[in-house]
Amino acid sequence: MPKPISQRRGVLVPDPEVRTLLERLQDRLQPYLKYLLPALGLVVVLAAGWWLTSHFRERRAQAAAVALAALRPQLSDPAKAGELLPALEKIIREHSGTPAALEAEMFRAHLLYQTGKYEEALAAYRRLAADSRVQRQPGLRVMVTESVSYCEEALGRFQEAAAALKPLIEEVGGPLQGELLRRYAGLAEKAGQPEEARRAWEKLLERPPVPALVPYLKERLAATTPTEGKPSP
Repeated sequence: MPKPISQRRGVLVPDPEVRTLLERLQDRLQPYLKYLLPALGLVVVLAAGWWLTSHFRERRAQAAAVALAALRPQLSDPAKAGELLPALEKIIREHSGTPAALEAEMFRAHLLYQTGKYEEALAAYRRLAADSRVQRQPGLRVMVTESVSYCEEALGRFQEAAAALKPLIEEVGGPLQGELLRRYAGLAEKAGQPEEARRAWEKLLERPPVPALVPYLKERLAATTPTEGKPSP
């Protein structure tokens, strides 16, 4: 009697040549999985940390903006400087690095100047001038540097006031350059530097003339030009 044939098939082992690309890739990556999984975890942690930091920074910026907005209606009133200065300093201290804190520093420096605290205002404007955020914004940098000059002038230090303006004159153009040149020439005269003043008046006359200013400019140029046989003051 013949032996019955079993219908059960044996387990087939796929030939390596016909294995799928995915299976081959899995085999190749298998030795590296112990490195890939921790690396993936690190990426996730870093992404979460970046999101939390950005979220926290945004919340701080919003809080600073709200605090500053509450003070804005009073910021043009120097009579309230006694209340405003501590409030601005609190924003600067608690929200440093935010746009509103930088704006609060500007308002604080201006209030100090308006209330005659020129030395403190000068120190505040010098800190602002050294701030990289101010240096990256040409318009803001010019305004802060001009403010340094005004503080020096208010303190009677005309030579220092003129020196603060001098680098700006070559950087700017148009009407602003003319305005800076006029201020520089006037400060140089007050500082007892007639040659510097004369060069500035000459540059102003070389620019496209403003008819109403020409007589005044010629008068100032004549006043700072030594006559023959008479030394300049």
